[in-house]
Amino acid sequence: MGRPSRIPRHFLLNLRSFDAFSHLSEDQEKLLLATTRRTSVDPGGLLIEHNQLSQEAYIVAEGEVVLERTTAMGPLRLATLKAGDIFGEMSFLEAKPRSVNAKAQGETTLLLIDRRAVAATIGANPLFEVSLYWAFWRSLSTKLRDTNELLLRFFDATTDAAPPQPLRKPKDILVDVATRREALRALSLSNMEVNFLASLAEAKELEPEQRLLRTGDPATEMYVVVSGRVMVSQQIPGAGEEALAFLEPGALFGEMGLLDQAPRCADAGATAEGAVVLALRAEVLTKVLNPQKASSLRLLKTLCSTLSGRVRDTNEKLVGWYLLAGGQIPGLDGTGSESSS
Repeated sequence: MGRPSRIPRHFLLNLRSFDAFSHLSEDQEKLLLATTRRTSVDPGGLLIEHNQLSQEAYIVAEGEVVLERTTAMGPLRLATLKAGDIFGEMSFLEAKPRSVNAKAQGETTLLLIDRRAVAATIGANPLFEVSLYWAFWRSLSTKLRDTNELLLRFFDATTDAAPPQPLRKPKDILVDVATRREALRALSLSNMEVNFLASLAEAKELEPEQRLLRTGDPATEMYVVVSGRVMVSQQIPGAGEEALAFLEPGALFGEMGLLDQAPRCADAGATAEGAVVLALRAEVLTKVLNPQKASSLRLLKTLCSTLSGRVRDTNEKLVGWYLLAGGQIPGLDGTGSESSS
């Protein structure tokens, strides 16, 4: 890696032109850039290493960065990042080991987000932390969508699949206020926010193995598990249903589509024991989650932690499938994914 340097005035990126930073105000953009250091990287330079204990986060300014995992069958490319993309945010947020390798592809320039500068800026401007977490959340949601898409490439997408069954509407039921509050407290909200959401959430009962969400459908609600278990899954053409996660009481799901306004990227439904969930409509969620509200920070941290865990789990699943496939991803020339995040 080259030597860090101050960012010359003419070099400043228009961060707000990129999806992850489109919510920033002009002042917030300046504050974020002031917390970064420019770093030039030689082609092939290793920026972060799988299982490394480091916490730097980076923004790609120029060039490309490849995220990959080293396996017994060779490197598995998980994503190719371009200008405006973020990486390293998972360890920056949670102080956990790196889940991937990151390498420069060609001459690359990065903006390293300085943790001390971030802390000092947050102290003077608490809303800055909300804007930064919102950018990290957007980056993580993109990574999760891309890895879910990569999962499908391990199978022949041309295989005829049975048409999906129509979703049955879950049964509306009464759940006492204390139980609603207990489920919502897992989101790390204030008492006022918990009470607000508890009063507006709609309790729904899912019969054993009843499907609630389906990939590709529009997103209109977010859910919190009250009792039972919910399975998040992906329908794999020619292979059936693949479980991605099992959610226990207090877990949330379905939030990605509400915030990035994209279709559902996975299915979700009750396991064999059934489940009860609280449904929160989009217009209700925006009352407590907004990039310009300091009170959004608690929920944003929960959302980032949730997505980070899902990305890590999906990466491990991809490595396992890559090994089972003998180091091949059907439908791609060579190894790895060319998706960007």
